[in-house]
Amino acid sequence: MQWDVAIVGAGPAGSICAAFCAKLGLKTLLLDRSSFPRDKVCGDCVNPAAWDILNRLEWQDRIRALPSRTPEIVEFVSISGRSVIIPLAKSKTPEIVIRRREFDQSLVECAVAQGVTFRDGCVVKKIEGDWKITTESEIFQAKILIAADGRNSTVCRLLGLLANTVVDRVAIQAHIPRPPSLDRRIRMSLTVNGYAGLADLSEDSANLCIVSRPQDIVPARKQMEEILNLPADTIWRSIVPLTRAPIISKIDQFFVIGDAARVVEPFTGEGIYYAMRSGEIAASAVAKGCHSGNWKLADSEYRREHSAIYAKRIWINQVARFFCMHPKLGSKLVDTAPFRKSLLSALTTKVCGNIA
Repeated sequence: MQWDVAIVGAGPAGSICAAFCAKLGLKTLLLDRSSFPRDKVCGDCVNPAAWDILNRLEWQDRIRALPSRTPEIVEFVSISGRSVIIPLAKSKTPEIVIRRREFDQSLVECAVAQGVTFRDGCVVKKIEGDWKITTESEIFQAKILIAADGRNSTVCRLLGLLANTVVDRVAIQAHIPRPPSLDRRIRMSLTVNGYAGLADLSEDSANLCIVSRPQDIVPARKQMEEILNLPADTIWRSIVPLTRAPIISKIDQFFVIGDAARVVEPFTGEGIYYAMRSGEIAASAVAKGCHSGNWKLADSEYRREHSAIYAKRIWINQVARFFCMHPKLGSKLVDTAPFRKSLLSALTTKVCGNIA
């Protein structure tokens, strides 16, 4: 069987792209190397702008029915322990904290409900021209190929597009018992080694992410384990690299979306929205290319709209990177600046508001 489009990677980018492709009448295949449901290294925060995308697929009520928390406060904590508390505005489409295991599984179900064929536990081994995709057990043929398989994309590596990256920071993440003081809040703590994000995930659990230079990640972890009195059997997952240069492909009938295309600083918590939106605009470009046969125009449209997602907000990523690399300076902002609350409030509004 030949598919109109094959998408490798069933995270938010791939699943949303697949759902829209099928909704637009394309015979769509979605592949992922993991067996679902599965956990994913992430801060588990979903930006309010994601609701608009879910609404267009009529899937918002399914997500609302999943276990999640709606944070009411963002708290910034300096190295000295001083904190600034920023209340979040109440909204019908709020920022939510939701475990990726449940969120990603639901998005796969959304894609399948639209008519997508899903294969999990499917490791891509080889990719040939005209998009012949060889996995461990099957061979698939598609007119269009979409890489949605993350920052270390196997598809991009097999096509020679994944460049070497300087690893200046790493992140580790764990689900831990929720501290009582974390009720309905997200806490961003600057430390001598970088920063740590703590998000209320449920009545009894929280998401902890730590970002640091490679040589400092072990002391950073030990510091948070001591502060939070974490159990010895805490399971930590890591992710590398945190950032790398965007991948720009000039290959016909091939698109790169989500973290495979461009990685955003995890501090902002906006990565899931960017992934979902990139999947949606890729689906639109693919459908137009299939119907018109003008793939240069389809590719140009996707590039333009993809760049527009980030154009006005990349400065937030740069600020986050600066604070990670220079946490002592970031702490001075929290500790001493007379305008700190208004500045941090503006930053929080940018991050946790609807960015569509």
